[in-house]
Amino acid sequence: GIENFSLLVSHVLVPPAIAAIMESPTCRVQAFLAAGHVCCVMGTDEYPPLCDKYGIPIVVTGFEPLDILEGIRRTVLQLESG
Repeated sequence: GIENFSLLVSHVLVPPAIAAIMESPTCRVQAFLAAGHVCCVMGTDEYPPLCDKYGIPIVVTGFEPLDILEGIRRTVLQLESG
């Protein structure tokens, strides 16, 4: 048999993590920047219900500096428009 083989499984679901953060009584989070590479795999269908339930924007963005700045800009615009 193979003796030097192992797997480290650390699949993490983003929407339940967001919900757990938002359910905290001391939560002051007003928005989330969602990782573009995660959305390429899972899609974005799970985000609108979270936005509706918690009244927060979730903006998908990349990791490059301009992508992050654009994500912040879009988040601020959504927060300002209510």
